[in-house]
Amino acid sequence: NGDMVPSVPTPARGSTAHKNALRLMLRAYSATHPATGYCQGMNYVAAFLLLVIGPERVADAYAVFAFLLDRVLYPRTYDANLSGAHVSLMTLGALLEKKFPRLHAHMSRHDCSDPSLFATDWFLTLMCKSLPAETAARVWDTVLSEGSKVLYRASLALLKLAEDRMLRGDHAGSVLEALNHETRDCHDRERLLTTMFHGIGSLPMRVVMRAQVKSVSVVNNQLADRFNRRSTSRK
Repeated sequence: NGDMVPSVPTPARGSTAHKNALRLMLRAYSATHPATGYCQGMNYVAAFLLLVIGPERVADAYAVFAFLLDRVLYPRTYDANLSGAHVSLMTLGALLEKKFPRLHAHMSRHDCSDPSLFATDWFLTLMCKSLPAETAARVWDTVLSEGSKVLYRASLALLKLAEDRMLRGDHAGSVLEALNHETRDCHDRERLLTTMFHGIGSLPMRVVMRAQVKSVSVVNNQLADRFNRRSTSRK
């Protein structure tokens, strides 16, 4: 129940039982996923689950944690290059341009249309670091029931709700602050969910997947170029 969720603790806060359970979850995931290990962002997801489920049910919290990271987030979201996160961010950029061309054009004019400038935490922490806790809990309810597409719906809904104020911004800082204000003060979760499912229009999974496929190609090329430049500089 979102009404019963208090503020999200930072990973450094909380009871001793909470901290111990958090360490256990993160170490267990790192041990069972050695190719991924630990990445900043996981701690917020694990801490939020322990807040909702309780440290005394750490096994249940871990099961949900592993499901979210392995089955909901895009593959390799937490790898060394955050390549999966970059795919998700680039996909959001394509959807932003498609759904809200006026807003995208305004953001582009002010050099702030790249989602990595405003949405990285949305994907690395499934929004629990950015949204009020009770609102994040409702978003997670829909993510668990309907899958990863909900993260794009939630992202687009936040942009939609902030659009008018963002369009009044006359530089990158004011444009992004309008979005940040909407996100951190988004206590009306029913308004957000209504916008997610009725305010942004149709969002078939095939459209999301098509954008993801294009994004994968671009991200892979960018990572290859970065590797080649590093290799050349070492010679």
